Amino acid sequence: MKLLEEKGYTVSEAANSLGIPQANLTKWRKQYREGRLVPGHKRAHPTTEETELRRLQGEVKRLEMELAIVKKAAIYFARHAT
Repeated sequence: MKLLEEKGYTVSEAANSLGIPQANLTKWRKQYREGRLVPGHKRAHPTTEETELRRLQGEVKRLEMELAIVKKAAIYFARHAT
């Protein structure tokens, strides 16, 4: 970020200088300006929406597993009901 913010490099100049894709640098600059990218950390702080999305994805996975168990149980009891 120092190359961009302090030294006045363009995104393409900085990306070429560092040997990284321009898209990565553009994404990191956006996160840095939003206050989500903290120097010294490997990842940006997730937004509220990203946190909620992860939580909901976990819940969907759990519910899919529960549904699979219920389906197996229904098949088992349907076969053994007399």
